[in-house]
Amino acid sequence: MEFAFLKNHPEFIEPLAEIHGREWTHLYSNWNSAIAREEFLSQHADGQIPTTLLLLDGARLVGSVSLVLNDLPTHPDLNPWLASLYVFPEYRERGVARRLVAEATRLFAQNGFLTFYLFTETESARFSRLKFKPLIETTLNGHAITVMQRQ
Repeated sequence: MEFAFLKNHPEFIEPLAEIHGREWTHLYSNWNSAIAREEFLSQHADGQIPTTLLLLDGARLVGSVSLVLNDLPTHPDLNPWLASLYVFPEYRERGVARRLVAEATRLFAQNGFLTFYLFTETESARFSRLKFKPLIETTLNGHAITVMQRQ
């Protein structure tokens, strides 16, 4: 398996935008797959933020994660963010998320960020195992979330 940037693999933009729309639209009142697609098109292809990192198994997409700024409108002081971590069902429980988070951590450091954040509705325990610490409990668009940080 190898890492790549979404910007260098435009064939995955549409399917990922659809997945993101399905998975996370409920958290943002003005966000959907069309907006996700536009965000993907504006990202960097060289590891600068914002970017979306892919993990590929040959030509097959295994999972992705985005590195972004300003992911939580209620907390503009917290940046940058590990966002939209997604692993295809047939690859779950095989260390893919761990690998994506490790490579994202390396990219954050490469960009000069030693602390970064994420939020989750249900996976706090899983992210704790990946060295994230709970920071605050809050809501986003009426949904309870835990904001976590990693240094």
